[in-house]
Amino acid sequence: MAHKIKAINKQLNQIATDMKMLQFQSTGETSRRYDDQTAEKRKRLTASFFGDDSKIVGREHDKSEIVKLLTSSVSSSSIHSNQQEKVSVISIVGMGGLGKTTLAQSIYKLVEKHFLYRIWVCVC
Repeated sequence: MAHKIKAINKQLNQIATDMKMLQFQSTGETSRRYDDQTAEKRKRLTASFFGDDSKIVGREHDKSEIVKLLTSSVSSSSIHSNQQEKVSVISIVGMGGLGKTTLAQSIYKLVEKHFLYRIWVCVC
């Protein structure tokens, strides 16, 4: 791996040398785009907590079904040292702005007391 990194560094140094020789000037456009993308990703990060649950409208059935799926699997499985734990995944998919994250946050709030270990993952 070290020799690959050295080769990449050598190529980057050669590019920098060529840029100077050809009198290219960096406009900073690349770094500005990177900063904008990073800021956008930071803005889109979510957390497992959210505000007032009473503002959610029309998701009661979805929420209760998912809570039932999650809590029934916890109560019906007794984990012993000789058994493997089964991990279930419930995907919430759809176009942006439909309330997927809000639904997941409200469900997390309802089921967190049923689990010893919990984690909230935001994938951007």
